[in-house]
Amino acid sequence: MDGKKLSDDYVRLHYHAPSDDMSQHFDFDASVEFMQINFLVGYDVAQAPQRPTWNMNDFFGNTFGHR
Repeated sequence: MDGKKLSDDYVRLHYHAPSDDMSQHFDFDASVEFMQINFLVGYDVAQAPQRPTWNMNDFFGNTFGHR
Protein backbone atom coordinates (compact mmCIF):
# COMPACT_ATOMS: atom_id res chain seq x y z
CA MET A 1 0.00 0.00 0.00
CA ASP A 2 1.42 3.39 -1.01
CA GLY A 3 0.54 5.76 1.85
CA LYS A 4 1.81 8.85 0.02
CA LYS A 5 -0.35 8.09 -3.01
CA LEU A 6 -3.40 7.49 -0.79
CA SER A 7 -2.83 10.78 0.99
CA ASP A 8 -2.21 12.71 -2.22
CA ASP A 9 -5.33 11.21 -3.83
CA TYR A 10 -7.43 12.07 -0.79
CA VAL A 11 -6.25 15.69 -0.83
CA ARG A 12 -6.70 15.99 -4.60
CA LEU A 13 -10.11 14.30 -4.82
CA HIS A 14 -11.85 14.80 -1.48
CA TYR A 15 -10.25 17.44 0.80
CA HIS A 16 -12.81 20.21 1.44
CA ALA A 17 -15.17 18.70 -1.08
CA PRO A 18 -18.64 17.18 -0.60
CA SER A 19 -16.98 13.76 -0.47
CA ASP A 20 -14.77 14.83 2.46
CA ASP A 21 -16.23 12.29 4.89
CA MET A 22 -13.53 11.12 7.28
CA SER A 23 -15.40 7.93 8.14
CA GLN A 24 -14.67 6.71 4.62
CA HIS A 25 -10.94 7.36 4.77
CA PHE A 26 -9.66 6.75 8.29
CA ASP A 27 -9.55 3.74 10.57
CA PHE A 28 -10.13 5.41 13.94
CA ASP A 29 -9.67 2.17 15.89
CA ALA A 30 -6.22 1.74 14.33
CA SER A 31 -5.47 5.40 15.14
CA VAL A 32 -6.26 4.81 18.82
CA GLU A 33 -4.01 1.77 18.93
CA PHE A 34 -1.22 3.69 17.16
CA MET A 35 -1.46 6.54 19.68
CA GLN A 36 -1.45 4.13 22.62
CA ILE A 37 1.72 2.48 21.33
CA ASN A 38 3.39 5.86 20.82
CA PHE A 39 2.42 6.92 24.34
CA LEU A 40 3.85 3.73 25.84
CA VAL A 41 7.14 4.10 23.95
CA GLY A 42 7.43 7.72 25.13
CA TYR A 43 6.50 6.73 28.68
CA ASP A 44 9.13 3.97 28.74
CA VAL A 45 11.79 6.40 27.48
CA ALA A 46 10.76 8.98 30.09
CA GLN A 47 10.98 6.41 32.90
CA ALA A 48 14.45 5.16 31.95
CA PRO A 49 17.22 6.08 34.39
CA GLN A 50 19.33 7.61 31.59
CA ARG A 51 18.38 9.88 28.73
CA PRO A 52 18.52 8.32 25.27
CA THR A 53 21.59 9.10 23.19
CA TRP A 54 22.28 9.24 19.47
CA ASN A 55 24.54 6.69 17.83
CA MET A 56 27.93 8.06 16.78
CA ASN A 57 27.69 9.81 13.39
CA ASP A 58 23.98 9.11 13.20
CA PHE A 59 22.15 11.31 10.65
CA PHE A 60 19.45 12.32 13.13
CA GLY A 61 21.94 13.01 15.92
CA ASN A 62 24.10 15.10 13.60
CA THR A 63 21.06 16.97 12.30
CA PHE A 64 18.96 17.42 15.44
CA GLY A 65 21.22 16.55 18.38
CA HIS A 66 23.07 19.86 18.67
CA ARG A 67 22.21 22.16 21.53
